[in-house]
Amino acid sequence: MGSPPMNICRAKVDGGKLILNEDNHIKWQGDPQALRNCTEVLVGMRPEHFQLHNKNHLNTEFAKFSIQANLIEHTGADQFILFKLNGSDFTARISAEHEINSEQLQLTVSHDKLYLFDAETEQAIES
Repeated sequence: MGSPPMNICRAKVDGGKLILNEDNHIKWQGDPQALRNCTEVLVGMRPEHFQLHNKNHLNTEFAKFSIQANLIEHTGADQFILFKLNGSDFTARISAEHEINSEQLQLTVSHDKLYLFDAETEQAIES
């Protein structure tokens, strides 16, 4: 289907937080009842929904991730950032208009662009 495909990793559910790893937590903005029976979920993020973090990204609107880029590939209008998040391979597609000069990055994804799936059944969790 899409290329590159959706990024997916596991997260533990702890009340209203999704814990990807010790450095990356997401405060769940959706319906708290949607996660009431979950201890673990799959979190999906499309490569084109990542942005470089900036001070205008409010924590209530964006999930922020601290990552170490393994590869930054410039392809003309886009840059593809390859990294690992909670042991899963991820790709972020960022506009080439943004200069990236470090492998240590903070990326954001709008909360309304996060996709959750039940870790056992892989069924979508509607919020």
